[in-house]
Amino acid sequence: MSDIDILQIHQSILEKFKKEEREMKQYELKLQEIIKSIGLSNLRHRTLECLEENKIQLEEKIKNIQEKTTYNFYIMETTELLDAYTTLLHSPVKVNFMGKQKIDDINKDEIITKYCSIAKNYTTEEIHFYKQTAHKIMCVAEACKKRE
Repeated sequence: MSDIDILQIHQSILEKFKKEEREMKQYELKLQEIIKSIGLSNLRHRTLECLEENKIQLEEKIKNIQEKTTYNFYIMETTELLDAYTTLLHSPVKVNFMGKQKIDDINKDEIITKYCSIAKNYTTEEIHFYKQTAHKIMCVAEACKKRE
């Protein structure tokens, strides 16, 4: 599990938020086109309903981006975990060739697991993380669960 770099995943999620901000003008142009289309008199009822639904979704997306609602929730949920992970990365490594697994490794795995469970709500990338059990290592990703 320790081979997962949650800081890299964090950066990709932040880049996704920045990309949405850059595309704000496009969303607003699409919204204007939808509003103009709704104003046409020769539309079928089903088409009009679809346009109204798209308009509402696009308005919500624009509002979400402007107010940074999703971004703020993401930051609120992950800041503590990222700080703890960074602290663990900067702490000196204690090598033990005999005995049980170190507590730092266990804490690091717990942080990675918690972060990945949060991050999957904010990215479309598939995040594979593994949970080690007493008998085997099992994949916790949704795609792996479907295959079993």
